[in-house]
Amino acid sequence: MIGISTFPYIRMSLHDALSQIEPLTPLVEVLSESRHDILRYGEVLSSFNLKYTIHAPITDMNFSSIHAPLRRAALSVLEDVVKCGIEVGAETFVAHPGYIGWSDDYEFAKIAMRGSLVEISRLAKEYGVLITIENQPNSDYLLFKTPDVLSELDGLGFTLDVGHANTAGVLDEFLTCDINHIHLHDNNGGTDEHLAIGEGTIDFKEVARATKDDGITKILELRREDDVEPSLNRLRELYGE
Repeated sequence: MIGISTFPYIRMSLHDALSQIEPLTPLVEVLSESRHDILRYGEVLSSFNLKYTIHAPITDMNFSSIHAPLRRAALSVLEDVVKCGIEVGAETFVAHPGYIGWSDDYEFAKIAMRGSLVEISRLAKEYGVLITIENQPNSDYLLFKTPDVLSELDGLGFTLDVGHANTAGVLDEFLTCDINHIHLHDNNGGTDEHLAIGEGTIDFKEVARATKDDGITKILELRREDDVEPSLNRLRELYGE
C-alpha cells in the first residue's frame, strides 16, 4: 500500500487535507507542522477511517544541538507527538536527526546526535512503537546523509528518503540497506525539490524493485497537490498494486 503525506496540503486545515487524501488511499502520513500539528489539531484524526504514520515536527527540532536544554526540549516534543499518535493507532513515526549550527561544531553535533538517538530508542521501547530516522539531503549543515550512519540506529528504524539520497548521490547504496519506511518524490539531483514522480532523474523502476517488500511502508511526499494523483498512479503501476 502506498500512502500520501499531508505535506502538499499543508496550507489547508488538517481536516480538509485528510478529506482530500481519503478517497485516494487509506494510508496517510501526517506532517505534524503548522495547520497539521497533531498536538493542536490531533482530535481530527479520529474522524476519518484512515491508518496513520506520523512525521514528527521539523521546525525548531534539533536532536543534534550542542546545547543540552534544546535537545531535551526536542525530545520532550517528540514524546508528546508519540503519545498523541498512539491515541489514533499510529505505530510508525519519522524524525529528522537534526542539524549543525556552525561548521566548526560538526564533531560536537555528531556526539549530540548519538546521545539523542539513544534517548529516542528508549522512547520507542517505552511506548512500543517504531521510530525511524530519516536520511537528509546534501547540505553542509545537515547530518545523516550517507549509509555509514545507519550503524548509529541501535533500536531504531530507518526511513529512506529517496529524494534526499539522490541529492547526496547515494541512492543506490541506500537501496541495499535495511529499510523500514520510505519517502517517495523526485528531483534532479541538485536540490530537494519534491517533484512529481518522473519529473526528475530518479529511476523509480529500480526503487520499486528494491523496495517491494510489504514490510516497508511507502509514502508519497510531494510539494504540489496537483502532482499527487498522477504520481500515486505511476507508483502503483511500478509496485504492481
